[in-house]
Amino acid sequence: MRRHVNRLRWLGCLVLALWAAGAQAQLRTYILGERAEPWSEGGGLVEPVRNIGRTFSARLDTGNVPEDDIEFVARPGWISPRFFDGQTNIASLVIDSPGRVRAPNSQNISRALLNQQLEGIVNGDHDIAYERKPTTFVPEMPAFGIWIILDFGRQVGVNRLRFYPRNTVEATPQTPFENDFLRGFELWINPEITNSAEGRPDVLVERRPNNDDAVVEIDIDPRYVRLIKLRSLTETPFEIDELEVIGSGYMGRGTWFSDLIDLGGPATVGPVRWRERVVGEEAFSSTQVRVRTGDDDTPLLFEQRGAAWDPFDPNPPGFTEVDAETYWSLDITERGEVVDDVDHWSAWKTVDNGGLIGGRLPRQFVQFEIGFAGRIADTRQLDWLQFDYLQPPIADTLRAEVFPRRAPVERRATFRYAVQLRRNGDILGFDELEVDTTVPVENIRDVTVNDIPVPFEVAYARDDAFRLLLPLIDGDGDVLEFAFDLPVFRFGTTFSGRVVNSRFERVPQRLEAGNANDFGPGDDDDLSNLFVSIPEERIGKLVGTIALSDKVITPNGDGINDDVHVQFNLLQLVDVAPVRFEVFDLAGRRVANLDLGERSLGPADFRWDGTGSDGRLLTPGTYVWRLLVAADAFDEEHMGILAVAY
Repeated sequence: MRRHVNRLRWLGCLVLALWAAGAQAQLRTYILGERAEPWSEGGGLVEPVRNIGRTFSARLDTGNVPEDDIEFVARPGWISPRFFDGQTNIASLVIDSPGRVRAPNSQNISRALLNQQLEGIVNGDHDIAYERKPTTFVPEMPAFGIWIILDFGRQVGVNRLRFYPRNTVEATPQTPFENDFLRGFELWINPEITNSAEGRPDVLVERRPNNDDAVVEIDIDPRYVRLIKLRSLTETPFEIDELEVIGSGYMGRGTWFSDLIDLGGPATVGPVRWRERVVGEEAFSSTQVRVRTGDDDTPLLFEQRGAAWDPFDPNPPGFTEVDAETYWSLDITERGEVVDDVDHWSAWKTVDNGGLIGGRLPRQFVQFEIGFAGRIADTRQLDWLQFDYLQPPIADTLRAEVFPRRAPVERRATFRYAVQLRRNGDILGFDELEVDTTVPVENIRDVTVNDIPVPFEVAYARDDAFRLLLPLIDGDGDVLEFAFDLPVFRFGTTFSGRVVNSRFERVPQRLEAGNANDFGPGDDDDLSNLFVSIPEERIGKLVGTIALSDKVITPNGDGINDDVHVQFNLLQLVDVAPVRFEVFDLAGRRVANLDLGERSLGPADFRWDGTGSDGRLLTPGTYVWRLLVAADAFDEEHMGILAVAY
């Protein structure tokens, strides 16, 4: 589903040319969708290419919609999973991959003729029918128990089925076989591949051992179907002109691939943004955007075998890389593997709306994959996708590491951070750095470039990140280094970061984890990373140290020990979690229940004034308290003793 038109490569790029002194810096915006680069055209001039066959039996696909499951028309200018209006016959989808139509127990018929007849019952051709009727040349043509199976290869929404012989729905006087209809049948469906042992049995929709209708119509509640199975229950010869499947609603999944987008040279790519619309209930649909980047316009590697190949040879000959044209000109015995070019193209990585592209940057080529998931009436639609990019890039390589890479939990630790810049030609350099944290950073100090102190400012130090303002850093091999203090509360705390050239604030460049500096003893180059671990005995714990201001409270209003101040640290959380504080008497009855709301990673605290669930002060005595944290993976509770006295 790709149409080619002649157009300029950059039609659709909103060019915001910002000319800087020295390098001619350009900030551009690339837009997919809308009029500039319609979704149906693929967004570029370099066709996508994927090997959809096997490694040694390549079959290339260069379309934007390889499985014909994307809709361009239902809402003009937008894309979504393919939509069926409840009136359209979609049976022909089984003709092309990944679908197929078969009659596995049809005997006494050649494979070529069988395939022709089976295609004829789903392609709208009323001259060709599937026939189980004896002829002069084939007097034996069993009819009972014959299966016809339509496999769509994925789930499609269906609300009605219809089948009939020739000269019924469509007048074909030259084939007057309207009485040769199926006199008895069963109709089965399945949303998956049949596997009764794993709980995926076929579902019987209708059974008619005695059918008197030449044209059979069966309504079903709209549902997803992958397999449709029609079984004959009659010995009477029959034929089927068309087996119609009426589609309904949105396909459960759809995938769109962009062309390879040529940025014209290595570029720093900014956040990727898109506009989407929810159809139906939001909880039942999703959009996933993935992206990969490359140095050239050939994301596949083609290999030629070095000599005559024996699949049983324990020491096969080597392979030589060749171009695609040479590969397809080779004898099949000389063709080697067709694989992804991992040296010049990154792996596919998911990107969030408003997030930065992962993988190696800057690069010249970018490709997007947009995947939709939903239900018949619940889906997503995408209007446009866009990103800013900057040429020349901020840097050709930016590597960063943190040291030490192991720290105690809940105690303030000192870390050193380094960023190394490399350049191969024109770059812009950076003068701002943002580093992600899990709690606010403290005491940023000892900021140097190539071991020389430089002035700096802390633009902000939030719970989740801090930002430094710096002199311009643009020399090949320049190393920025500084120190900061921070308590660690999570195994795998990662101090990822980005740099910015202040003239182009909206296009940051992500830091790559790697060896950026020699921090001295204990700094193993092979372990250089932005990841900090914690002692093994603390892995898996949600709550760290719990401290009570006193174990006895006297809520008599004198201002002394009228309440208890509870302080604790939450560990390992990757999202907020609900926290609850409960108090029980010695008989096990809950007498107080405090909902502390959802709390995030790091220090937390609250006060309890001795009030019970009924709003009155508890009577003097000894009580048991319980602190409960409910994370996604598991719950954790801690208990202790607290006394109330007057």
